[in-house]
Amino acid sequence: MHSNNLSSVYIYGSGEFGTIIKSYADKYNVLISGFIDKNRRKTGLFINNVQVFSLEQFLVLVHENSRSSKCTYLVEGIFNSAIVKSLFNDDVKVITAKDFLIEASGGKFTSFGSLVNPIYFPGREFNIDKLLNIFDDTKSKQAILNLVDFQSGNVKHQILHDSPSRLYFDGEFINKDILINMLDCGAYNGDTILLAHDYFGNNLKSVIAIEPSQSFLNSSTVNYCSNHDIKLSYFSCGLNDTSSFMGFSSLGEVSDILDKDSEFKFYFARIDDLPITQQINFIKFDIEGSELAALKGGINFIRRNRPILAVSLYHKPLDFYDIPLYLSQNLSSYKYYFRQYADDCWETTLYAMPI
Repeated sequence: MHSNNLSSVYIYGSGEFGTIIKSYADKYNVLISGFIDKNRRKTGLFINNVQVFSLEQFLVLVHENSRSSKCTYLVEGIFNSAIVKSLFNDDVKVITAKDFLIEASGGKFTSFGSLVNPIYFPGREFNIDKLLNIFDDTKSKQAILNLVDFQSGNVKHQILHDSPSRLYFDGEFINKDILINMLDCGAYNGDTILLAHDYFGNNLKSVIAIEPSQSFLNSSTVNYCSNHDIKLSYFSCGLNDTSSFMGFSSLGEVSDILDKDSEFKFYFARIDDLPITQQINFIKFDIEGSELAALKGGINFIRRNRPILAVSLYHKPLDFYDIPLYLSQNLSSYKYYFRQYADDCWETTLYAMPI
């Protein structure tokens, strides 16, 4: 990445992920020529000392480079990389964040899951001890330290993890013999409901599913619950710390995300504002990066019901840090576990168990 013919390097996306990549580029002394962003309100701004260009401006720059026999490199700085690859022809060499970091670091960077800005981890001085002190068990503490090493790019092997079959329903600390009334936040197509029934069996009495996209209604879960005497309710909305209509990229896929620039608006609600009258004793959160906001918007409901919480921690780079701290500061008499169920950072889960 230091040679002259690679001097024209841009990052597609100037949001959280894109700016993290820029920080790593600075760390490895790689010049970034600019950000490319579809949000026209950012055009002309400077972020991390680099100008933001519109897509149209970028295409002009690409043309100028091609005339001088320079190749333009574009680093994927958004999570949905398929979008980036569909926008450009052979005049632009699209590079994944992974490939960019390997080359920029001379092969030293080997870990790529849920990248955290490197400024957070110099000597682990951003209160990592405060996070570790939330957890009593050695396994949780070691999993956190492994993840910090991984996100810092210091681990050359995969993180050891538990079986994916235990995701959300870990028999190490969740009793399968209790009656369960479940709130499924991020119900997707009902896959977690099926896992819950596999684990709890006939003790799964009711489920309230929350899902803004059509993936849930288009699934067979409704009939499945009816056939297995599981009382099912459904809220067609997303979750946040405020109740309002918001932009949402509803692709009918796992990667559905909040997108303020989307022309499609969905209703997002606080759990505290939903008309839920029954007692809930198990809540799962897997909502593509809105977990912390949803917890803040449901903290009073959680305090009243005191459910078991199973919360995904890997959708945003610092969720593994921010979410345990938030819950430990806002809930009393809970015990916390930190578990990993897949390679890299994927399927990192926080359990909050009432005591």
